[in-house]
This record gives sequence, structure tokens and C-alpha cells, in this order.
Amino acid sequence: MPVSEKDFREASDLCDKNVVFDVDLGVDYYKNFSVGEILIVKDKGRVIAMLVHRRPGRIFDEIPDKHFSLDKYEAEKKDIGYIYIIATDPKYQKRGIGKMLVAEALKYQKVFGSRAISVHCMQSSSGNASEKLFTKMGFAPLKMHKRPWYKHSVRVGPKGYVCANCGNPCVCDDLEMMYILK
Repeated sequence: MPVSEKDFREASDLCDKNVVFDVDLGVDYYKNFSVGEILIVKDKGRVIAMLVHRRPGRIFDEIPDKHFSLDKYEAEKKDIGYIYIIATDPKYQKRGIGKMLVAEALKYQKVFGSRAISVHCMQSSSGNASEKLFTKMGFAPLKMHKRPWYKHSVRVGPKGYVCANCGNPCVCDDLEMMYILK
């Protein structure tokens, strides 16, 4: 189904409350994704989960190379897809929705032509849920990035960036993980 204006707003709010509020992200940011790059799950007409992922090579237009262990990938930058954001309303967690979204994203990544998919898992997420999910889905750990969002969060300040886990400044570490498509 096409994503409506209301869906974009609800997905943006879900991310703001459960992952990160970043002034650089928002309804207009999500509207710029191509078909298939934003996946949403709704219950009774309301967005309850979302996953945002990028076609191969696109993430490198947004995130500097230094945040990736490119020497460890079995693919060139142009062939690396990226799972950017995954969020589920806390009332709907532990029901397999995240697993379903990641599985769907992997199907899209294969169609997009990705050879590898990267993700960064915030280590302070509740119970380290994102790392556990991606490990179960076959992603392998590559590198721990220490406080990668700290400088950005300080630069834009608490009105421009609030991590759902630690606030502002963001002191979360991110575990970079990789999945090789067969």
C-alpha cells in the first residue's frame, strides 16, 4: 500500500519517541525515500512499527565512511545496503514484528541488488534488543563504534537531538554488523 501523509507523521513520531529525535529526521526526510525503503506495520489504522533501509550505496551520501569497516565487507560501497532505523511501539514488542520487518527488508535488498547489508545497533537499547534481533537474523558483528553520535548531538543541542536511550548528549556506542546476501 502507498504510505500516506498520516503514516509518515506517525512513523516519524514513533522514531522520535523510541529511537532518536533528530532535527535532521522528520516527515519530509522520510518522504524522500524511494519505494520499498520505508516499511511500516499498522494495527487498526495506526503505525505501530517501522523499518527504514537504504538501497545499495545510498547510505554513504548521509553517513561518513569512517562509521563503516569497509575493509571487512565482501562488497564494494556501491553494493552495500543499509538498515537505518527500526522501531516498534513498546506495547507491540516481543511479538516478532521486528523479525518480520528485517526479513522483508532483506528481500527488498536482494531485489535492489545489494551484496551485503550493514546496520549499527545501539548498545544501550532496551535489553540490547536490536543486537539480539540482528544476530538472530544472521548478521555478524564487525566493530564497536564508541559514541558516534556524541559530536552531532552536542552540535545540534537538546532541542535538535534526543536519544531515547541516553538523552543529550548521546553517549551510546553502536555495534556495526553485516549480513552477506547469498
